[in-house]
Amino acid sequence: MAWQSPTGFNDPDNKWDDETNAYDENTGTEATTIIYKPGEDWADYWLELTHAALNCSKVQFWAYYETGRIDQIDLDVYYDDGWHDVYQGIYADKEWVEKDIPEGAKSVTAARVRFHNTSALGRTVRLYEFDFWEVEATPKTSSDTGSGVDAVDSLEKGEAKTSSDAGSGVEGTPMQSAILVGSETGFSIEALIARLLTGDETGTGIEVGGLLKNLFVSEVGQGSDSFAAKIEAPTKGGGMKLWI
Repeated sequence: MAWQSPTGFNDPDNKWDDETNAYDENTGTEATTIIYKPGEDWADYWLELTHAALNCSKVQFWAYYETGRIDQIDLDVYYDDGWHDVYQGIYADKEWVEKDIPEGAKSVTAARVRFHNTSALGRTVRLYEFDFWEVEATPKTSSDTGSGVDAVDSLEKGEAKTSSDAGSGVEGTPMQSAILVGSETGFSIEALIARLLTGDETGTGIEVGGLLKNLFVSEVGQGSDSFAAKIEAPTKGGGMKLWI
């Protein structure tokens, strides 16, 4: 998690000057504009600050404030194909002000600001800095991916299996079973099974004698894809079945 500066800008009405100063990591320089609509009014023009999509939960800014002159900010962020309001109101003068995105972390690609002038005269707006707060993406669970340990539940209920389940017609064949849970990176499930089970290959199957015990294995690589499998092997002859 860290503060990220914008990487670009959009000035739709061409009303701002020195726009890149709003994200140059220097609170001594500023992007400026003049509100020519004095007296309790908002500027009609926005400064948009852009970034490649990032998982963002809040923003911060450093801007000029003076009671009776430039005295409010209107702040939006862009996500889900639209602009969403973050904050509108007063703020502290020339210090960091943080504002949370009301809906929580979103995949944000831009923010925009405009300011309010209470004075009877035109006044200069000064935006010194702006940042996005990037948070880590929420890791996916087995429920998100549709696979994982929860996929084994139906396999442990002792439901009758048909020939289509087995692929070769094994109704009535006594089966012993074991649960295999683990993470596998960099090699196939077959390779993991070869490391876990010993036996003699006969034809297209693996002969496994006796009752298989519950096996739990964790293989650590560089980022793993979780899986759960149920292994079923006949007590005599035949081939092994692997349920993922």
